[in-house]
Amino acid sequence: MLFAPVRCISLLRVNRFSVRGQSLVKLGLAIILAGGALTLPSLAQNDESNQQGISIKSLRQEANSKTQIVTARDSVQIYYPARQLQARADFAQYFIKEQRMLLSGNVFIKQQGNTLQGETITYTIRDGQFLVTPKQGEVVQSVYNAAPEGKPRQNMTIRSSRQEANSKTQVILAQDNVQLAYPAQNLRARADRAQFFGKEQKIILSGSVVALQKGNSIQGETLTYSIKDGRFLALPKSGGTVNSIYVIPNDGNN
Repeated sequence: MLFAPVRCISLLRVNRFSVRGQSLVKLGLAIILAGGALTLPSLAQNDESNQQGISIKSLRQEANSKTQIVTARDSVQIYYPARQLQARADFAQYFIKEQRMLLSGNVFIKQQGNTLQGETITYTIRDGQFLVTPKQGEVVQSVYNAAPEGKPRQNMTIRSSRQEANSKTQVILAQDNVQLAYPAQNLRARADRAQFFGKEQKIILSGSVVALQKGNSIQGETLTYSIKDGRFLALPKSGGTVNSIYVIPNDGNN
């Protein structure tokens, strides 16, 4: 240990530092390392509701007050209470000037009960924007609450080769090899592209869409699903048709 446990804080004014283990360091850059947790009050400058900033906990950390880049390695854990955000990864960088975070290596993020998993995640703090990519040959997985307002939580899982999410607009974009599962509505679908509009409670699928619900199926080029109404609107490619198959209930007369 470089210093005594958590209550002891040593003040340094340096351009660059590297920290291992349970150390405490405070810089002129306004970075506080307490018990292995790196607190960045600079985030609070652009968010009045954020009184605690963001904390980063890892086995090794570096920070540069000139470039204003913080790097954390190995068993990284991140907490951002003002955004109700938690994350873990193998590696993380916080670019203070750009207000941007880059996480890589087995990344898992949880925010307000929703989750994102991928190999790399870029988080733009000002915009609340996430960009997620997987390892080669794998997929990104996300879970969102798709329940209409006032109803208990209903998880919807989306898997795809690439995803973007915006916590401010509540719009999710999934691209390439999209698979969607919404158990509460007995809905499964696949498409080339999907958008989930959280505020409008609407899903738009496009590109070779196939949707299955309670044994019924529908195929088209685009499919819009209103969660509140349980309503589907399917459209074909130019010159094509929409195809659907519906199960006829067995009333004993067939």
